[in-house]
Amino acid sequence: MSVIAWCQLVCIWKPAPIADEVFHLTAVSEIAAGRWPAPGYLSMLPTYHLVAALPARWLGSSLLLLRSFNLLLAVAALLLLDRTIRRLDAPRESLLLVAWNPLLFPFWTLAYTESAMLLTLVAGVYFHVRGRRLAAVAALLASCFVRQSGLIWLLFIAAWDAADAIAAHPSRGQRRSPLAAIVIRVTWPYLAAAVGFLTFIRTQGGFSLGAWQFGSGRPNIAQYYCFGLAIALLWAPLWIAFLAGPFGLELRNSFRRPLVLAALLGGVGILEMGFSNPHGWNGDPHYLRNRLLIALSTSVPLRFLIAAILAAFVPIVVVWTRRQPRHAMLTATWAVTALYLAPHSLVDPRYYVPPLLLLGGFATYSRGMGRMLAAWNFVLSAAIGAYVLACGGQTGGVL
Repeated sequence: MSVIAWCQLVCIWKPAPIADEVFHLTAVSEIAAGRWPAPGYLSMLPTYHLVAALPARWLGSSLLLLRSFNLLLAVAALLLLDRTIRRLDAPRESLLLVAWNPLLFPFWTLAYTESAMLLTLVAGVYFHVRGRRLAAVAALLASCFVRQSGLIWLLFIAAWDAADAIAAHPSRGQRRSPLAAIVIRVTWPYLAAAVGFLTFIRTQGGFSLGAWQFGSGRPNIAQYYCFGLAIALLWAPLWIAFLAGPFGLELRNSFRRPLVLAALLGGVGILEMGFSNPHGWNGDPHYLRNRLLIALSTSVPLRFLIAAILAAFVPIVVVWTRRQPRHAMLTATWAVTALYLAPHSLVDPRYYVPPLLLLGGFATYSRGMGRMLAAWNFVLSAAIGAYVLACGGQTGGVL
């Protein structure tokens, strides 16, 4: 209901396009009229725009229609996520943590590709946990065509599927098939889809993809600054409760050891010296994350402060992960997330939604903590929503 209410509020309060909505609306309108957008107009494949153009062709292209279309995708994604959470036996509050994720909440209805991306990714996870491999591959391949970086999560689900298959087979002495044969039998549809997608991008992607000077894959350490701060902020109640417990006391005592302090200082130095903000779009002060990046670029004390917070935060996350029942899946997700963020030169908190979705699904916490996290994320989403309504416009005013 909160997502529907947000859609109504945005459509009433902000009937004009906000930030990049104008580009997506234009692309949908062009396709609905039978004209493809010029190469370079979009920095992604026009899959979302092609699908959205179908109702636009019948009902007429408008921002209200496109936002309503996104709302339908959002509701479908949340309904499917609810069923996925039940299958994973994850905390029921995980659904609210996604619905009220402040990095995602404004885009549930704005004319961006987030709802479509999340729907296809959730569908892939859902079909995987149901054991319907080909359907999972199809959904994840669709996710790649919505957002190219979905390729990482297609391969992640392939590895997850292979791990489940290995765990389900008897020990080596009792196993009928060699381990390699089991892995190949499970992963070949995923790998075939990945190769097919990469071949398509290599040979045919130029008909729509462009703006490579902004979207080329280059590591940006500022991406890890912002991702670390996002994890610390969004899950703040969990970290505070963890540090207040017995494991937190042990962790705090470890910070007094000379080797640990030396490692922390080394981490601070690496983060501070490696910081840069090279992407042109991250210099626009109309976006919240850019204000932080601009401040970090111009203030050495602030960079040292944030670097110290992040360096101290890493061992907290490591210890917490090791104490989790599903620590293997969480560790794998953290590692894949680090790889996933590497080619993203543009710092944008929307990129953090897929890993947060998976991390939240694998994490275990009490119902009371789940409610606290949900309430905290709702407060953050309300604050972001108020910012969008107050400052949103064609020049920016979003995350």
